[in-house]
Amino acid sequence: MAPRTLSLLVLAAVMVGCSEASEDTGTKAASEAADADADTDSDTDSDTDSDADADADADTDSDTDADSDTDADLTPDVKLNEVLAGASDDSSDWIELYNAGTGAADLTGWALSDDPEAPFEEAWPFPDGQALSAGDHLIVYASDGEGEETDFHHATFKVSKGGETIVLYDASGTVVDTAEVPELEDDQSFARTTDGGEEWVVTDSPSKDAAN
Repeated sequence: MAPRTLSLLVLAAVMVGCSEASEDTGTKAASEAADADADTDSDTDSDTDSDADADADADTDSDTDADSDTDADLTPDVKLNEVLAGASDDSSDWIELYNAGTGAADLTGWALSDDPEAPFEEAWPFPDGQALSAGDHLIVYASDGEGEETDFHHATFKVSKGGETIVLYDASGTVVDTAEVPELEDDQSFARTTDGGEEWVVTDSPSKDAAN
């Protein structure tokens, strides 16, 4: 074989080897780049999922805390609000309650009495399931159970026009509120100046089941 021909064959072999090495290097680089992309995507997905889970947990905690705060703020505050001891039309005496709180009150087991010295067991009990929503009024007729009105309940006592003390108990027998009713004329009531307020007055304009 001629020297020139041999040189050409050697050169061709070297070029082929370089080409294969280059292809191997390119393939390896591409593979490494793909692995890097996969790792990056995996890290990104992991971080995204982790952040999303953390945000979801934080939102859930925030919602739970908000619900708890809202529930805690819904507190009833039931008060005696107005008392009428005599009506010129012979209708029943009545006692008005008012819920000055922010939540509904369940009056099951609560009771009214016109004798602060009598035991709780002798007081007139509210019917089971009786409720009073926040900002609402409730009338109880003090008719000694003999009134003809059908729109509200009738207690088993009357209110003396000569004056007496009305007592409101909760279901445990604890005194929630009292009203020291003075002597009243027909069609006069003893009422708080504003619903749930501290000051009481005798008025010639009763506001039964309405704002004082």
